[in-house]
Amino acid sequence: MSHVVPEIDSDTRLREAVRRLATFAPVERIILFGSRARGDHSEDSDFDLCVILNDDIAAGMFTPISLWREVSDLGIPIQIAPLRSSAFETARHDPTSLSHDIDRDGRVIYQKVEPALSP
Repeated sequence: MSHVVPEIDSDTRLREAVRRLATFAPVERIILFGSRARGDHSEDSDFDLCVILNDDIAAGMFTPISLWREVSDLGIPIQIAPLRSSAFETARHDPTSLSHDIDRDGRVIYQKVEPALSP
């Protein structure tokens, strides 16, 4: 007897990827960019994610590979570009940078919510 595994849509898997990344690393924002963000993707296009990290992390602590390993079992093609928050903010004003393209075309799909300060 064979077991049929239900198809899990890519939106569900993308949400799970975002959840895992935000749990694994000090993520401030995750921005979907590239063809999926612009809406001109094909069925087999990958998901390009810019993971904006807290500035307080040690250099090289969260690499594209270490972040990808957290989501590689989900079965969707994902490319991850981790950037420190300050580096992204500086580079997004440079029209020749990837950060500029991400800022222009990207869609924020995760934003860390800071707890409100009590009076």
